[in-house]
Amino acid sequence: MSKMRMIRILLLAVLFSSCLNSGKQEKPSDELSRFIEKEIIALSEKQATVSKNVVLNDEQENKSYAPEWASELKFLEGYVNEFRKNGELIGSVKSTNGDTMVVSYQKQGGELLQVDYLNNEIVQLTIDINQSSLFGSRILDLRYVTNSRYRLVEKTSLRWLVDNRLEITASFELQ
Repeated sequence: MSKMRMIRILLLAVLFSSCLNSGKQEKPSDELSRFIEKEIIALSEKQATVSKNVVLNDEQENKSYAPEWASELKFLEGYVNEFRKNGELIGSVKSTNGDTMVVSYQKQGGELLQVDYLNNEIVQLTIDINQSSLFGSRILDLRYVTNSRYRLVEKTSLRWLVDNRLEITASFELQ
């Protein structure tokens, strides 16, 4: 076998190997990631839809849509990963009261990740995002609660009921 041919085979092997490795996404395998995935998959499997009664031109209408739970999962995993260093969640503040424990993580930009535990099991995940732009600011408090309850809370309150069990409360405040 010629030297040039061996080099080509070696290059192809290296390229093939790097292609295989680039397709893999390393995902932290911890309790919080499992909780997020389990809850979003449950919502997706139920094909949960969001409905909201709104008043337009003095008439009440029911608006509904089906969230894209796959993109919601991707967003939440990305958000939680921003609080990680070397795969571990960092900067936690814990408070306990009997069987309940609240663990909070906060970043400089004011972003918050809070995990509530009951009897050492995660029962709620809260994220709080402060986003400012030229056009205004948005404060978002997103809560995922076990037993198929899902709540999205923002600065002011509008309530969306999803399948009479999933609850979303949301609105925007622009400044």
